[in-house]
Amino acid sequence: MDAESRTKKTMLNTIAGFVTRIANLIARFMLQTVLIYVLGIQYAGVSGLFTSLLTILSLADLGIGSAIAYELYKPLAEKDKKKIATLMNFYKKAYRLVAIVVFVIGIVLIPFLDFFIKETPDLRENITLIYMMFIIKTVVSYLLVYKSTLLVANQQNYIVSKIQAIVTFLRTIIECIMLLLTKQYLIYLLIEIIANLGQNLWISFIADKNHPELNVYKKEKLNKNEQKKLFGDIKGLAMYKASFALGSGVDNVIVSAFVGTTAVGLLSNYILIKNELIQFLKQFYNALVPSVGNLSVTESESKQHDVFSKLMFLNFWISCFCSVSYFVLVQPFVTLWLGKQYLLSLSISAVIAIDFYLACMLETVASFRTANGIFVKGQYRPLIMVIINIVLSIILGKQLGIIGVLLATVVSRLITQWYDPYLLYKIVFKCSPKRFYFRYYAYMLLFIVCAMLSYLVVDMIAVNNLLGTLACRMVVCMIVPNVVIILIYRKTDEFMYCCSQLNRVFVKAVNKIKK
Repeated sequence: MDAESRTKKTMLNTIAGFVTRIANLIARFMLQTVLIYVLGIQYAGVSGLFTSLLTILSLADLGIGSAIAYELYKPLAEKDKKKIATLMNFYKKAYRLVAIVVFVIGIVLIPFLDFFIKETPDLRENITLIYMMFIIKTVVSYLLVYKSTLLVANQQNYIVSKIQAIVTFLRTIIECIMLLLTKQYLIYLLIEIIANLGQNLWISFIADKNHPELNVYKKEKLNKNEQKKLFGDIKGLAMYKASFALGSGVDNVIVSAFVGTTAVGLLSNYILIKNELIQFLKQFYNALVPSVGNLSVTESESKQHDVFSKLMFLNFWISCFCSVSYFVLVQPFVTLWLGKQYLLSLSISAVIAIDFYLACMLETVASFRTANGIFVKGQYRPLIMVIINIVLSIILGKQLGIIGVLLATVVSRLITQWYDPYLLYKIVFKCSPKRFYFRYYAYMLLFIVCAMLSYLVVDMIAVNNLLGTLACRMVVCMIVPNVVIILIYRKTDEFMYCCSQLNRVFVKAVNKIKK
């Protein structure tokens, strides 16, 4: 596949991903708002806690999806239909086993629910029954979902995105109506389960239609050498998957254990905004991985490094702008959305914004690492990060509460995140990472400057009403970080590349509109 085709498919997948995330973003805010106003903040807290617990249980996935996606790049490029079907047969059996493991571990945890909940929330429904519904929802999400990996690996993520957007829209409307009419949380959860199952069935139907070889070779199996290699990759990815699942779920669990589910409910509003923004940005990077995978098998190390450096700058620009905007806008937004009674402190907003930035800044590295099949080496890095995070969260959580738990996450990232770029440069680019580290920490310093400068500017603007305050702050966020970055990097190759790509997209969009 040539560079133009890769770019075209990446753009198509990115646009489709963005549309899906916008739909999901609107849906999540609608549901969170209705849930809080109809049922109360404690339901939001329980939802956040159980979602985090089940996120931790999802480590049973063990990175199978990413390993299979990597193995699919070559047979898809070579149109080896038998090999594609053979890999998918393995994937189907593996995910059935995953669903069983998640269900069993989830059931085993039921007697220990009181350990994760400091204060029993005042709910109309039985909390164990609610937890069981969350388990079923998670297990259902694994059924048939493996076929979406085939579409994504074939750079057809726009198909998956379209289906997800439609299902999200319909599910949200139905859930909001049923919550308002019945005020029954269990009905809300039942709709979630049905929607997950329906979405996976729809994607499965499309995958079967586009790839009839799945039925032609449905009895084919991988040979022992192929299984051995695949299990090796899965073992390496398991450490990443398990560690990130633990890392993303541990904060809410520890806050619930030390502070209470009400605190989880308040924090969940802030984390919801952060996570939706991260997922929104991930659409670009998820769309990028198959293109980078194709790049990795068709281009030289120097070409990959050149593309990586340019994408890393774009990664910084996006991360800086979004993180600064989060820090400056989240307080007035939550006040406008839910009211002052749901606010947390400005220092908590600042720590979440820093964590947001650090999480986003490794997305390009992660895309190239996954696309080049670096699964085994570096497998213990995220595990070390999670161990540091858990230990510091317990220590700081007892002393400082919510902000202590959040600070622990930031510190664990700062201590460990340097290692993934080191591996990428050593294995893929085969050159020294010193220049990367210099740029990475220069980017970080510039992010801090942009955040402080933006907040100083908005702090000098006095507006009487909340909508006016939010609007003024949005204007500041649009101007300050972007102007600073443009002034500093306007003459670099990376900046010129970003501008040329944006110009190409703009010209194509205008031409299509004219047609």
